[in-house]
Amino acid sequence: PVYFSAYFKDKTGKKFLDYLTSVRMEKAAELIMDEETSMSILDICDVIGYNYKGYFFKKFKSFL
Repeated sequence: PVYFSAYFKDKTGKKFLDYLTSVRMEKAAELIMDEETSMSILDICDVIGYNYKGYFFKKFKSFL
C-alpha cells in the first residue's frame, strides 16, 4: 500500500484517497441528478462504497 500510494501520487500529483473520494462523489452526483433512477440516498451510499450516510453527506457537502 505504501509503494502504491507513493507511486500514484508521483504519477498523478494526487493522493490516492483524494482521487478515490472524487471519483465516488462524481458518481454520486451523477446518480442523484439522474431523473431515471429510483435509488434512494442510502442506496447511492452503498453503491459508491460508503456505509454511513452521515459520513457521505459530510464528504459530499465538502466536494461541492
